[in-house]
Amino acid sequence: MTRAAGGVQPPVQAAAPLEATELAERLDQLSLILKEGAEQLDRRTAGATERLLRRAGQRLRLSGTHTVVALAGGTGSGKSTLFNALSGLDLSGVGVRRPTTSAPYACVWGPDPATELLDWLEVPTERRILRESELDADSEAALHGLVLLDLPDHDSIEVSHRLEVDRLVDLVDVLVWVLDPQKYADTAVHEFYLKRLKAYSDIMLIALNQADRLDPGQAQSCLADLRRMLTDDGLGSIRTMLTSTRTGIGVPDLRAVLTTAVASRRATARRIRADLSSLAPRLVRTALPDVDLRRVQAQEEEAVAELADLAGVERIAVAATADYRTLGLRRVGWPPVAWRHRRERGVPPLAVSRADVGKVATTVALNATAELVGPWPSRLERRADAVTGSLADGLDGVIHAAVQQPVAKPPWWRIATIVQWLLLGFAVAGVAWAGRAFLAGGRQWPLSMTGLGGLVVTGVALSLGLALAGIFGRSVVKGADRWQAAVEGRLRPEVAIVAGERLFSQLTADLATYNSVQEALNSFAPRAEVEPPTAETPKREAPAADAPGADPVGNGRVAAALPRGETAKLP
Repeated sequence: MTRAAGGVQPPVQAAAPLEATELAERLDQLSLILKEGAEQLDRRTAGATERLLRRAGQRLRLSGTHTVVALAGGTGSGKSTLFNALSGLDLSGVGVRRPTTSAPYACVWGPDPATELLDWLEVPTERRILRESELDADSEAALHGLVLLDLPDHDSIEVSHRLEVDRLVDLVDVLVWVLDPQKYADTAVHEFYLKRLKAYSDIMLIALNQADRLDPGQAQSCLADLRRMLTDDGLGSIRTMLTSTRTGIGVPDLRAVLTTAVASRRATARRIRADLSSLAPRLVRTALPDVDLRRVQAQEEEAVAELADLAGVERIAVAATADYRTLGLRRVGWPPVAWRHRRERGVPPLAVSRADVGKVATTVALNATAELVGPWPSRLERRADAVTGSLADGLDGVIHAAVQQPVAKPPWWRIATIVQWLLLGFAVAGVAWAGRAFLAGGRQWPLSMTGLGGLVVTGVALSLGLALAGIFGRSVVKGADRWQAAVEGRLRPEVAIVAGERLFSQLTADLATYNSVQEALNSFAPRAEVEPPTAETPKREAPAADAPGADPVGNGRVAAALPRGETAKLP
């Protein structure tokens, strides 16, 4: 980079916190749209969104202390001469034969050469100039941080020149369109650039150059006609001014505008906001209605019932009931006959059908997306397909845990078992006592009173044992019914938990993402808001008659002096 020597860097002024926060939120919303809702966008809008995010991210990562201003115009408009006048140096080539500028020139004010920024802009190294001189003292300090570009002619016969203009127009922070009295109505600039850039009026300025070729009345008439055309282009609020490098008309005022832009350090943020505003109508057109998330929850009861059936919850509960009854009757029944209650405990391990589980998941997804259009129904169907395996595995886990669950033995079973065995013991003891009496009596009938007492004890114990077996058996059967209800009551919530975690939460999250994408898209709809005056958008007040150059671009009013030092006033 060519250098002209040292200087003093002015204090850096950050963009307004509220503006920076809003910009960050907008870019986050755009990132969400691209990440989660790209399929909803048409190809051109998705491509434009991706390019905007990439460009904004790159620009924000680069120097925040530099403001990139480009002079753009057609052949013979005098933009290279204006570039030299603004820089105070003879930098950009001016020639009779057109086109002259084949690649951009860059002039950087301040000690920082902005190398990374210029590399990103792809400005050739040999066309970079560091505007700093010991002879300037602090006269250029107000422009420290300005990167001024002289672009190729937008109407050049060289296609590569026009492509270079198109590329840089998409990158710079501020655009100054340099027009001349002969070609300010040229279709090329109005149709191919100004109309297309109507969303960028806040970061653009029109300089009607070579005003010295007109008398004051002609200049005012020409500028009024230009402003009428700009209004037709949708740029009625764009700032305009007259300039002439030969007489100096408007050049100090243009430098003042650039000084304000540099001092505010907000041009980059405004450029990105303009990019977002330009893209906004295309984004808003793709927005879809929100969906009620309760559409998923409304299906939960029915879907859980179907999944419970597929998991065999009722069959498992019935089998568990049989186990309870069998084990209970063996424990509390009359011991000599309780052995007949034999049955293998537990049920064979079951596995749910993946296909049937998939049908349930797909049905839930289809019902939840019944009102959706675009790519979202198929997206949720794919989600249902994706979670089918996990959902089936979860149900298998519930089944496996259920069949391994031991029967809960009530404490009274143990007491009943002890009682039955005691009665059996009394019955056996009574028989033994009667047998002993029979043998002691010489095996003669009738038995002695002692022998008859043993038989009575046996009869009582046997009768009591059988009676208690019946009573205990009925209690076991009732307990088995309660056990069946308990097993079903435990398994169905477990099925619901698995379905909630592996199906409903996933679909609900997808629908919430859908709503977030639609909210982000709708956030780009125009909002009626009045911004307070800023350094770059001064209050719309008429300049004082004795204040040359006051409010040089306020609301399109011309403040550039026709004879040097006098303020021009348009009707």
